[in-house]
Amino acid sequence: TIVIPNGHPIEPLVTAPKKDDFILWAGRLVKTKRPKLLIEIATRLPQYKFVMVGAGNCKLPRLPHNVQFLGFRTRNELKELYKRASVLLITSSVEGFPNTLIEAGMYYTPCVTFYDPDDVVKKYKLGFAVNNIDEAIQALRELMENPSLRAKLGSNIRKYVEENHDIEKTVKAYESLFRELLDKRHEKRSNLI
Repeated sequence: TIVIPNGHPIEPLVTAPKKDDFILWAGRLVKTKRPKLLIEIATRLPQYKFVMVGAGNCKLPRLPHNVQFLGFRTRNELKELYKRASVLLITSSVEGFPNTLIEAGMYYTPCVTFYDPDDVVKKYKLGFAVNNIDEAIQALRELMENPSLRAKLGSNIRKYVEENHDIEKTVKAYESLFRELLDKRHEKRSNLI
């Protein structure tokens, strides 16, 4: 099996952008993304600011005072939020590889995630993979209270994104795969003649 990771244009950065003190949640407002989990976590962490971005059919309950809901945002507006966020929170129960992890990681933003495909968050130390709300709360506290840990994990996630999700590299991987498939097809035809 050949897996070619999602490719993204990687903005060149010399240093990490200046971070504001907020936790970002960005996604579609649907059941599998579990936006209500963010609200429960924010309620238990009233000392931190949460910014929630998204649109969809999931009706949200009344938001606690520390959650700012921005609704739908354009790609450029999201980019600015990823740059400024201290931490990205991913509450999805299931999905493919989360693009938000890559998009935030480009800007040195570590994550706390309930879903860790192929254990990349654990393996590459990109943030914290958690199993429940209590673990998420502990991980968020640790990251928000420890700027040096946030910076270290932020550097890890930026490096991971550069090495694994740069569009230039993924395009080359596709080209190589297509060449190999075409060569095999030509070889098969030659054997039939």
